Amino acid sequence: MNHKTVTLNGIEIDRSIAPLIRKLWNAGVRTYQSCGGDHTEKAYLIIHKDDLQKALPFLPNSFKVEKGTGGYCLEDYCKKPPRSEDVLNISFEGFGGKY
Repeated sequence: MNHKTVTLNGIEIDRSIAPLIRKLWNAGVRTYQSCGGDHTEKAYLIIHKDDLQKALPFLPNSFKVEKGTGGYCLEDYCKKPPRSEDVLNISFEGFGGKY
């Protein structure tokens, strides 16, 4: 997907999901990858499994949590990627500019 992005802390993030990522970071949630989604694909973010409780207050009402990366290759995005058993893939309807 080719989404408009913004730079937060030197990292390019889809503009539609950037405010959520900022809130998660401020709450101490470790994120590894994200996508704002669109009308054809769900938005998602990959976080450390130990941070789920910290993330819950910021997640949209309807979301799905799966263990692992959801098939995404974190090595493409992280200098020191976590083990796939240490992360959760959280998917939800795309923001489409909600944030």
